[in-house]
Amino acid sequence: MRNYIVHLISVVFLCAGLGSCGSSKQATSEVRNQLRPELMFQKLIKERFEFNEMSAKLSVRYEDGDDSKAFKAMLKTKRDSIIWISIRIGMLEVVRVVILKDTLKLINRAESQFFVGSYDYLKKNFGLDINFDFVQSLLSGNPYFVDSKNKYKSAVDKGHYYLANINKKRFVKLKEKKQFANMLIQAFWINQDFKVVEQGLKMLENDAFSKVTYSDFEDVEGQKFAKEGKLQIELEEPVTVKWNYSKINMTKTLTYSFTIPEKYEPVN
Repeated sequence: MRNYIVHLISVVFLCAGLGSCGSSKQATSEVRNQLRPELMFQKLIKERFEFNEMSAKLSVRYEDGDDSKAFKAMLKTKRDSIIWISIRIGMLEVVRVVILKDTLKLINRAESQFFVGSYDYLKKNFGLDINFDFVQSLLSGNPYFVDSKNKYKSAVDKGHYYLANINKKRFVKLKEKKQFANMLIQAFWINQDFKVVEQGLKMLENDAFSKVTYSDFEDVEGQKFAKEGKLQIELEEPVTVKWNYSKINMTKTLTYSFTIPEKYEPVN
């Protein structure tokens, strides 16, 4: 039961809404001129994907070592309020998830179980230190953990704008001196439309890192939105999640039902 829940939570809370990595339909022109980090940060924030309510369908593939799972999901969300996800295999719903500002809810129909609790449960049992805003940023294809108080460095790398909280020269020096001090390295690769095409997080004192790549940017209600993506996580075992959005709608008024069947048992 625990492994099944780990898989579900990993998929839902690490890749919910992120978009399979394949051929990109975005413009291929390369960035050539470097911008000041302050200006790049301002443009990155200005071009974030905004919505009030949104629904979409997703195709997801999850790989954990030799284990691979493919499924469909239905997503509904209201900004700064609720994220609702229904995971289906074939025509049957196997999991329904509701993510609120301070509460997580999950119905596991395969095991006739449910969970209602705080984000502390994820941190305590699975080591996932996340919150609603983090998931919403992933859902929107927006940069996460950005802070105007950080002293970012800018460059041009791999044909994209590059923004990071440490430059490469200092990174090499820290590694040589082994002055890690639990430092978190944060980096963004940004295209000419100031949309993130790749973002990564790495802890200097170990080999753990996570990377998300975004592609297939299409116009959705006048905004650029990444319909495809790939999440890679390196911990004790590598985890890869690929996804693809379809049927995105931002005009409907949505409902977010969550009813626990009477005979379902709680997950402790």
